[in-house]
Amino acid sequence: MKTYGKKFNVLILEESRKEGVVGNAIDRLIAELEDGGANVMVASSFDDCYSVIFTNTALDCLMLTSAMSGSQSEENEKFYVLIDKLNRRQQNVPVFLLAERKKSRCTLPAR
Repeated sequence: MKTYGKKFNVLILEESRKEGVVGNAIDRLIAELEDGGANVMVASSFDDCYSVIFTNTALDCLMLTSAMSGSQSEENEKFYVLIDKLNRRQQNVPVFLLAERKKSRCTLPAR
């Protein structure tokens, strides 16, 4: 990743530390991003995410982790509120959902 002097700011929401394959994949993703010159911030709650969004420099990417438990409506609503707050502060930030492939068949309807 060529940065041309700019350090990319990536925010990852990981509410609960993931174990096993998912946790390892997130750790590898963070290591790759940092090796490529990105500044990676990991928030452990939605409130932490709000704080980072409103107090830090511009974000280049937001990544959300999800357990995809099947009862998604409450988590989905939190995601929508977070993305809305981010869009009010800074538009056109790419947002990625990190979830297990098998569980990602649960729907997260677009708004």
